[in-house]
Amino acid sequence: MRTVSKLVYTTGKRSNSAKVFSVLSWSWSSKSLQLARDAFQCRYSEPCNPGAHCITLDKLYVAEQKLYKEVKEEEVTKLELEKKLMLLQKQDENRDWTKTQKIKSSVENLENDMTRLQHSISTACSSILELIDEELYPQLVALTSGLMEMWKMMYKSHQFQNHISKQLNHLTDNLSMDLTTESRLQATAQLETEVSFWYYSFCRLIKSQQEYLRTLCQWIQLTDCLVSNQQQSRCSSAVRRLCEEWHLGFEKLPDKAASETIKRFLLAIQSIIQQQAEEHNQKKKSEKLQKRLQKELISLTEMEKKVEGSVLTLDMNSTLSPKHPLSLKRAKTEALKKRVDVEKGKHLNSVQLSKTMILNNLKTSLPNVFQALMGFSKACVEVFEAIHGNSQPEIPCAS
Repeated sequence: MRTVSKLVYTTGKRSNSAKVFSVLSWSWSSKSLQLARDAFQCRYSEPCNPGAHCITLDKLYVAEQKLYKEVKEEEVTKLELEKKLMLLQKQDENRDWTKTQKIKSSVENLENDMTRLQHSISTACSSILELIDEELYPQLVALTSGLMEMWKMMYKSHQFQNHISKQLNHLTDNLSMDLTTESRLQATAQLETEVSFWYYSFCRLIKSQQEYLRTLCQWIQLTDCLVSNQQQSRCSSAVRRLCEEWHLGFEKLPDKAASETIKRFLLAIQSIIQQQAEEHNQKKKSEKLQKRLQKELISLTEMEKKVEGSVLTLDMNSTLSPKHPLSLKRAKTEALKKRVDVEKGKHLNSVQLSKTMILNNLKTSLPNVFQALMGFSKACVEVFEAIHGNSQPEIPCAS
């Protein structure tokens, strides 16, 4: 058993339980860490208490560190004992009684150290196996059971969300809404922020669970070296089976389909933001031209009043030449009116395009998102139901 241990606990390599602990701690909020500390201070042992699983992994890490240290110490002691035995054999040939007695004393001390270390190693192995039986396995059973119930609730929630999103089909593009107001632009930007956070959180959730399961499966396989005639585990095979089925089921989840659907929805929102920006710019351009036209009309009115003083009003149009300043002013104003009408038309078209984009994307992308999440949550439920149905894990195995 110790020979295998030397292969497992290699110098300079961090133990796998520490890796499991790290995977969990990556995504822990300060609130979760505080719950873990509170649980530790209260000496919680029940599998469902907040922070209990993390505390158990920390205990396993400490136990492995102790085991690693003692295995290395045993190796050094064993080498020293072998040297002393060889030296004692040579000394017997030289028949130096004083040196022989001194070496024999050293050999006895080293043998006592070996016995002590072997006992300590055996105790450390038993401690790890006991943690697996009494804490880790019940926690994994409680965790998978809790996740199963959670995904059942998520499935029902996504069903309801999908039903609501389908009601968008009753909306028409005749809705009266000013999409260029600051509040509308801010609402769309906020939606992009939330969906972006949603997408990256979902991806982090999948990645963290994959890392956790992969590391947990690797670690539980390494604990085979701890089992011997003296140390037995009542739940190690059940833990291994549960982890393998969980990992296998997780690898088959349609997470890519769900994440890609959320990503497409995010891209649709970003395209709406670009369109709204163009619409906003078009509105500013149209308003700028309208202000310019108002100034030109005022200027034209003033010019006409001045001309009226020298030419009779009735004959003014017929007597003015095309190159007369008033004629040029009128032509300029008329051209500007046409530009204003063109820009107004562009703005109205842009408004209509924004409405159409928003409604079309809401009618298609949003239901697709919730349908994909329904499929994912349903698949998660089936994975955990299979774990509990096939493996039939029971917490009392650690009692």
